Amino acid sequence: MLSPDNRFLFVPDLGLDKIMSYRLLAQKSSFELNEPPYVSVDPGLGPRHLAFGKDAKFAYVVCEMKSSVVAFSYDSVNGRLAVIQTISNLPPDFTGVDNSGEIGIDRSGRHLYASNRGDDSITVYDIDPRKGTLTRAQVAHTGGKTPRNFVIDPTGKFLLAANQDSDTITILNIDQKTGELTPTDRTLDVPSPVDILFVPAK
Repeated sequence: MLSPDNRFLFVPDLGLDKIMSYRLLAQKSSFELNEPPYVSVDPGLGPRHLAFGKDAKFAYVVCEMKSSVVAFSYDSVNGRLAVIQTISNLPPDFTGVDNSGEIGIDRSGRHLYASNRGDDSITVYDIDPRKGTLTRAQVAHTGGKTPRNFVIDPTGKFLLAANQDSDTITILNIDQKTGELTPTDRTLDVPSPVDILFVPAK
C-alpha cells in the first residue's frame, strides 16, 4: 500500500508479524528501507491488508491469523506507524475458524469494514476522528460463505462481498449515517470470486 502522498510504501508481512516500511526514491525509480524499517504487531496475528484513514492521520491493518484489526497513528513526515489499538474482528461468542480477509473505509472516513472468512461476516467499526481508535458497531453476515474480499461501490451506498466458497457476490446496503449493513435481494453467481475492482467506463 502506498501512502496517500506517494512517498512511502508499506508491506504487511503475515509471516513476520510486521508492517515493512520503504521510502520511495522517485529520481531513481526505486525504494529503500525506511527508518525504522518496520513496525511489529502482536505475535501470531498475521497482518494481511492495510488501509489509510481520512486525512492520513491513522492507518489500519486487518490481521488474518487471529482475526483482528490493528490501528496505527501515522507520521506522514517520516512515514512512521505506531500501534494505538488492537481489537478483535469477531463476535464475542464466536467459535470456529479464525480467519479475516479484507479491510476498507467508507468515503466519509467515519466507518471501517473488515471481513471474517470463518464467521462469514463483515464487522463494522466506528472510527474516532480524534483518537483514531475503533468501536465495534455491527457484525453483518454476508449471505454467502468465505467473504475473502469486498469493495464499496463508487456511490458509497453499497458494499459488494465476494463469497469465495459459495460462488456468489452479495450486495449489501450501507446506511449513510451509521455505516451499518443490511442485505438486499441482489446476489450474483460468480465462480470462486476473490477480488472485486471498479474501473472507469467510457
